[in-house]
Amino acid sequence: MSANRGKVSVVSALFIAIVIVSCLCARLVYIYADAAWRSYALCGLAGVVTLYVVYEIRGFVRFSRSAAGENRKTVHEEASALLLINEEADAIKSWDLRNRTGLLIGRSTGGADADIDLSDTAYFSLIGDEHAVLNHTSRGWLLADVGSRNGTALLRAGSDKRMILTPGEPIPIRPGDTIFIAGETALAVR
Repeated sequence: MSANRGKVSVVSALFIAIVIVSCLCARLVYIYADAAWRSYALCGLAGVVTLYVVYEIRGFVRFSRSAAGENRKTVHEEASALLLINEEADAIKSWDLRNRTGLLIGRSTGGADADIDLSDTAYFSLIGDEHAVLNHTSRGWLLADVGSRNGTALLRAGSDKRMILTPGEPIPIRPGDTIFIAGETALAVR
């Protein structure tokens, strides 16, 4: 932002210099030239001043729109819970995400204690002990597959196409999304 403001300052200073030089030239023409040249000088000066004013107004409008756009950016509501849902989209189990920084999705077995334990689901045998992770960052909650054998997918709210996650590459989640663990076990983001 400061680099752009620096460019605007240089251009504004250049326009001001042109206006000053135009004023001096118009004054000299007005003093030493006849009536016809005086009107040409005044028209030229009026043209330069008009260009400067239009430039400044456009810059102000552009700056105002960008500032308003920053305020209008869509702020996605942050996820607060995960719900294990069945085929009818009824909630079976829930996990609160508030005041958490990271969660392991998988099965609690002898080797690992999953924060979101799916060992009692119908397709538990397809779910890895350490299947996926959720991490809270300044961008909100990020979901990442940790290299599971049967994968993790995300269905965005309002979409009908699942995105298969690339292991190790986090993707943001928002309320309304649905996470699919091993293709069958669905977790609704609220």
